[in-house]
Amino acid sequence: MSRRSGRKADLIVAAQRAIAQHGTSVRLNQIADIAGVTSGAVLYHYPEVEDLLVEANRAGMDRFYNERLEAI
Repeated sequence: MSRRSGRKADLIVAAQRAIAQHGTSVRLNQIADIAGVTSGAVLYHYPEVEDLLVEANRAGMDRFYNERLEAI
């Protein structure tokens, strides 16, 4: 995994945690705080925060699907 893709994966996990803590009112700075980076660093990788939230949701759905598939 490249350094950039590793950072994006970290941001996705941070976004998932922020959503779990703050629900639909999650803010960019909350995601950045959990990831241990600045808001600017988040925006560098995801210029549109909505794209990060979509990726976080997609990653969660993929994990859910794969866990169910393995259980079959």
